[in-house]
Amino acid sequence: MDGQRVWSSVCQCKETNASRLRRGLPPLPPRILKRQDGSSASVSSRPMQTPSVARAVSSPLSGRIQVFAGNGSYLGYVQGRDSPSIYGIAGSSSLRVRATLGGNSSNLLITKPTVSGPQYLGALTSSDLPLEQLPCGAECVPEPDNFLPVPSKSRSGTMNNRDFVQSAIWTIDLTTREIEPRYTNPDGTNLPLLTAFDAHENELFFVGDVEVYNSEHADFPVSAVKLYLSSD
Repeated sequence: MDGQRVWSSVCQCKETNASRLRRGLPPLPPRILKRQDGSSASVSSRPMQTPSVARAVSSPLSGRIQVFAGNGSYLGYVQGRDSPSIYGIAGSSSLRVRATLGGNSSNLLITKPTVSGPQYLGALTSSDLPLEQLPCGAECVPEPDNFLPVPSKSRSGTMNNRDFVQSAIWTIDLTTREIEPRYTNPDGTNLPLLTAFDAHENELFFVGDVEVYNSEHADFPVSAVKLYLSSD
């Protein structure tokens, strides 16, 4: 009924389908408009709605983390090893995370396996110096640890007055679901990181420059890998 009222308000000088039906005539054919290019378009057509970026960003992403080599070949899933602070690659994985998006960096909350208290995948360094005071050399930071569940969502902090940790290090491409590490200094400057894979030790960790790292660790070279958040 509402559609008939709209139709009549637009074409008051023409008969309506109701009046035609009362006289035993068939209804009027659908109204057709011409686009600027001359093609026809039905009045009832509507443009496809797409979610806004703001809505997409506010929606949490979750799943397992897939690992791909630099040439695009699939390597497997990120999976914890015998120690919770050591992560490698496996054909399957029980590790699942949920991304908390916001601003320039995101957290990856570990949802499985169940751990005591909120735990996040982040970066840790065994150093007595703050990260922002160190030169960006082979590894950007002295002995950057592999993926580590860290107990805080804060951008930076200390653990045991010695280990410097950060969980909000991830940038996420909402289209490809690629996740990349990036350390943010307290002054707001960013320290880019690469995810490296040591096939000999089956270990994932962060470096600043793979070539420089390999020149100093020729016996056990690493390769840069890419991480993607799967939907499974």
